[in-house]
Amino acid sequence: MGMNDSFVHPLSGFETISSNHDVEAAAIRVRKKWGLGDDPIANVVEILEDNKIKVIEMDADDDFDGLQTWISVKNIPVIVINTCSQKSRDRKRFTILHELGHLLLPLEGVSEKMAEKYCHTFAGAMLLP
Repeated sequence: MGMNDSFVHPLSGFETISSNHDVEAAAIRVRKKWGLGDDPIANVVEILEDNKIKVIEMDADDDFDGLQTWISVKNIPVIVINTCSQKSRDRKRFTILHELGHLLLPLEGVSEKMAEKYCHTFAGAMLLP
């Protein structure tokens, strides 16, 4: 990803999340904006990086799955994922998409517990629309 490439938020204008239905609608919108259709996502990392989201893979302790953040100077979204060999590929894909939910969903004012549930729902809806 070149440093001059800019991220375009696929949920721009998506105001609030107050139900699982809203989360599923958000996932459908992301899939549509990124041209994914209803097909399985062959390579989650490639899709995210094609859409200007930097994915960093690292070996870490089993109690760490992943995290997300923004590099604010350039408005670059970043996801860090644990690639420890004990984690299945499916679990890694789900975790990456869960962290994508944290990056994209408008979760301001939502409790931490509910935000986690919404991000799980988002990951599932991205994987199985």
